[in-house]
Amino acid sequence: MSGKPEALRPVLLTAEGQRRAGALKDAAAILDTIRATRKQASNPKTPRGWQESLLAIMAMASLPAVALLVLIFARAWIFKFWQYCIDFWFVQLTLPFQTALEANSSLRFIWSGAGTDVHLPGIRLKLVTAVVLAAMVTATFFYPRTRRPLLHVVRMLCIIQA
Repeated sequence: MSGKPEALRPVLLTAEGQRRAGALKDAAAILDTIRATRKQASNPKTPRGWQESLLAIMAMASLPAVALLVLIFARAWIFKFWQYCIDFWFVQLTLPFQTALEANSSLRFIWSGAGTDVHLPGIRLKLVTAVVLAAMVTATFFYPRTRRPLLHVVRMLCIIQA
């Protein structure tokens, strides 16, 4: 005997204690099962045979190659499809544009509402904008580390504006 009174000894005879003991036994059994199956399973680091590796490489390379061949041979149909899509949205959004499919399978956008009084930016305004944006991006390289979040925002705005 340990010298402690019977009332102070931990007794697992209560319903809660018996449930805990049963749960611990079940968890131990599950862990033993997992350990046993892990030992029986093949090691994932074992090298494959060269046939399996070659087959995997061919499978990885074939899908992009097939997609590229479809793009090459169906280029005219793909451009025609996108021309119809773009024309549809130009009409839905009432934008004064039209598309034309060039002989080299490229899309050309035509501003159909352009008259002599249209105020589009000239070459001088485009050059000034490019210089200002380049200066802003260059300035971000000299920002201190404490302003790093601002640096990314300014660069994104410059890219969007460009």
